[in-house]
Amino acid sequence: MMFGWLQTFDAFPNIRFDAGVIRRQYLEDYGTQYSDEYNLQRHVNMVDSQGNTLFLVACQNGHAKIPKYLLEKGANPSHQNNQGQTALHYAMTYGFYELGSWLVDSVEGAGADDTLVNKFDLGPYDGLTLE
Repeated sequence: MMFGWLQTFDAFPNIRFDAGVIRRQYLEDYGTQYSDEYNLQRHVNMVDSQGNTLFLVACQNGHAKIPKYLLEKGANPSHQNNQGQTALHYAMTYGFYELGSWLVDSVEGAGADDTLVNKFDLGPYDGLTLE
């Protein structure tokens, strides 16, 4: 059974994320910046006050089905939040290794970029902070 709020995305077309709508991959204390034109549309990569998308939060919490569904609706698997964390940063830090494998798989998975670093210059396999 799908969460009720996810049914909102049923009206969205099934499309892969188009990286061409990224204006800047990461701005410190802002996150991934999308083009103005893209932001005027309804899209699945809307962010909260910390720059987190639903996709990122689902991966942070170890969910597998929700990110797959959101990816079909155009979620950016390499989105970075205000701290520069990606879904892969969270999956690896919190021990969701199977999810992490799916995130980086470019054939059957999300195709996330595992070379992105956060504001502490840490990659997804290095942790979230220097502490």
